[in-house]
Amino acid sequence: MVRLGDEAGSYLPTGAFESFRSDLGLTYSQASIVLAAMGLAGLAGSVFTVAADHMSRRVLAAGGALAYATSLTLFATAQSFLALFVAGLVLGVASTAMVDAAEVALVDEAGDDLDRQLARQNLLAGIGDFVGPGLIIAVTALGLSWRVAFAAGAVLLGAYGLWLATLPLPRPRPNGDGETARDGLRIVLRDPRVWLVGALAMFLVPLDEPFVAFLISTLDDRGSSVAAGNAIAALTIVGFLAGLAVMSRRTETTERDRRLARGAVILALGTATALVPSIPVVCAGALVFGWGIAEVWVTLQARMYSLHPGRAGTVKAVVTVIEIGGFAMPVLAGVAADAGGPAAGLATFLGFALLMVVLAHLAPRRSGTLAEAARPDEA
Repeated sequence: MVRLGDEAGSYLPTGAFESFRSDLGLTYSQASIVLAAMGLAGLAGSVFTVAADHMSRRVLAAGGALAYATSLTLFATAQSFLALFVAGLVLGVASTAMVDAAEVALVDEAGDDLDRQLARQNLLAGIGDFVGPGLIIAVTALGLSWRVAFAAGAVLLGAYGLWLATLPLPRPRPNGDGETARDGLRIVLRDPRVWLVGALAMFLVPLDEPFVAFLISTLDDRGSSVAAGNAIAALTIVGFLAGLAVMSRRTETTERDRRLARGAVILALGTATALVPSIPVVCAGALVFGWGIAEVWVTLQARMYSLHPGRAGTVKAVVTVIEIGGFAMPVLAGVAADAGGPAAGLATFLGFALLMVVLAHLAPRRSGTLAEAARPDEA
């Protein structure tokens, strides 16, 4: 349930953006810096991701959840830009510590059932995507302050942290004689399979909200209303959740290579259909796109966490740094759109999807045994 809590909590600053901006008299730049602080601090929180390979996951996950609750409390009581900025920093670090420590524990707990459990985890995260907006809507409908939503979120995350503190999460596995965090990081960085997973994750980043944004703009350029564009874009979420629902019931570990390659092709097909000037085709493609995202994302997670048993947190931290490059890719779409219109910008995402197809078909060639990948470094 860790991603459910995170998706619900992390939405609150986004959903209350205009409310806290106007209430505290902030400029749009200041309010945007608060949101940016969450992302930058989340990257810094990768230190705790690596730590999950070496110290108590229960302490990290529960501590992260309680710090998360603290950050939401800071949001609820903030009276200045500085207070909100600090709250955003705390939320980013706390979110990473909570999610990654719990997820690394799930890797050990799930064993051979990892793929199915990750699909289930992401399906629950989809529920969290509705909890956050639902909380904002409820507070607004009742005529209450935006601060009430953050206070309620703080109570929920605090309760979750206390619950995590009672769970017997699996301890880190010892890896080698006295292996330090630096040793583990060095071994992981020398594994080309980790870089391949990181590259796939990097190209997957723009094939999410940025793709949807350009899809809506393209539909608008073709004469559809903003409401209609958003309704069509919402079909990607329906396809995503449907794919996760199927995978959460039955997913074989031995099919990862095939599923990754298939998911990449499905994703590319869904992306290509967005370029067709036909609403029914685009609607069908949106569903296909969402399904492809589900298959690729869960399979990438499972592959990432399985590359180095006992070093799952370290691998996750390295992949997180590699995928940062993906956040700059929508700029290419923007340049193309400025030159040739929204459809030209949308076409760049097809290029990203096709590169993923190529990389996904390279994955089986890089799936050598762990011993082959690690022996030269550990000798």
